[in-house]
Amino acid sequence: DGGMHVDAETEKMLAATLGMTPLDRASGMDSFLMGLMSNQSQLAIIKGNREQVLQKFTGKTVSTEAPVFSQAGDSCSLLNRLRNDLLEMASRISKFDAESIHPDAELSEYGFASISLTELANLINDRYRIEIGSPLFFEYPTIDAVSRHLLERYPDAVADCYRSHDDPRSISRFDEHQPSADFAVPAGKEAGDDRKTDESKSPEDQQTQCTAEELGPASSRLIVPIHSGGIGTPFFCVPGVGGNGHYYYQLARGLGADQPFYTFLSAGLDGRTKPHTRIDEMAAAYVKEIEKIQKQGPCLLGGHSLGGRIAYAMAVQLLNSGRPVAILAVFDEVAPVPVFKEQDHIHDDAYLVCEAAAATEAFNGIDLKISYDDLKALDWEDKIRYMKERYQTGGMFPQGGTMERFRGMMEIYKAQRRLTYTPQPAANSFKIILFRSKNSDRDEYESPDIQKDKTWGWCRFAAEPVDVVETGGTHNTIMADPHVQEIADHLAAAVALSTGNINPENDRMKSNGKES
Repeated sequence: DGGMHVDAETEKMLAATLGMTPLDRASGMDSFLMGLMSNQSQLAIIKGNREQVLQKFTGKTVSTEAPVFSQAGDSCSLLNRLRNDLLEMASRISKFDAESIHPDAELSEYGFASISLTELANLINDRYRIEIGSPLFFEYPTIDAVSRHLLERYPDAVADCYRSHDDPRSISRFDEHQPSADFAVPAGKEAGDDRKTDESKSPEDQQTQCTAEELGPASSRLIVPIHSGGIGTPFFCVPGVGGNGHYYYQLARGLGADQPFYTFLSAGLDGRTKPHTRIDEMAAAYVKEIEKIQKQGPCLLGGHSLGGRIAYAMAVQLLNSGRPVAILAVFDEVAPVPVFKEQDHIHDDAYLVCEAAAATEAFNGIDLKISYDDLKALDWEDKIRYMKERYQTGGMFPQGGTMERFRGMMEIYKAQRRLTYTPQPAANSFKIILFRSKNSDRDEYESPDIQKDKTWGWCRFAAEPVDVVETGGTHNTIMADPHVQEIADHLAAAVALSTGNINPENDRMKSNGKES
């Protein structure tokens, strides 16, 4: 094996005093891969005598007796461990941070549908050696509900899983081809402490980290962290019409691990909460959410489609309150100028639900087989039923999803599509970057002046020149791979320049031979 070595006497001394033995290449590679798949920012991998290592490094003693799970306290401990494991599985599939997935929120809020629910069921089966199918999630639609059901229905299987993990005698501690997983203790923490820390972060950086519990109950949450880790200034990105920002996960991934990324969920998506009826009202609610997470410093804002206009309203409100805004990134949206040509079809319910479906089809590369002629003859409630059936057949809405929630999705789309917002032009101090799709039709109903203006009118709302970046894709696919990586590269460079956090991760464009 290659790598660093110590002499035989030092090796003997480390084994005797600390219980540590050399980490061979196979175990090292296995541990490295496990670390990459974990959500920990720092890990210490130690091979050797488990009891002695834990005693020396954490001050805790470990019984050599196999643990026995009692009916009372241990059931609560098992539930917590089970719930945390399911959150990690859901995170792996949905690409949302585990901390951003609320245990009481329905999985559909994070984009889970037929295919992804089947994948989640498979992970659970492999982990606990049980047999469940995706229909289970229709009866138990949240992580918490699934956890409680599994512990009640399969108590022995769950207990056996964690018993074998905890029992030091069940681990081949000295098998050179087995990674010492139990020794993977996050640096700077005691074993058993599940709270994540990053001691390299300043107090200001630590303030940007916000868990789902800190953000409030799932039913009332307006903001969701797609990636809450990292040491950079958070980027807040508003979704387009429809109000569900889960589709930003590819952009968040493209910006890199150091860039915290938050998106928003429109009020009313649950089918129960009263939705916002004005853009300035929506912007004010979102600004309040930002202030809970980022206490100080310049804000980074963005938005796709209608979200670009909402983000502009947020930027203005932040400026008026004395908060600086460094960047407003607009993804394929015209400036909030007065309407030049009315869009009669926005008053046609059948057209709007078809339009909503078209966006879903384009982003996911599927055909929901929706007919405008069929929809036109139906009343609104029957339109909802028709669309729900097509979405479920296409795997875009859970089979057990409620009419209430699906109705909320369609109502939000219809209401937001009809929103208007025409503020007065202003020489705002923040930098505006417009990402325009080369194949976009967003200026179709705008005046000739706007159509000829490469900034689509955004120059009327900025004190300094607007940066325009042309990208591939269409309005509905600009935020998806492969086009979104080009956006991420330009945006990362702009963020680094505006915040002074220039580093190799944000300097990828130079290595790729691109210019911003």
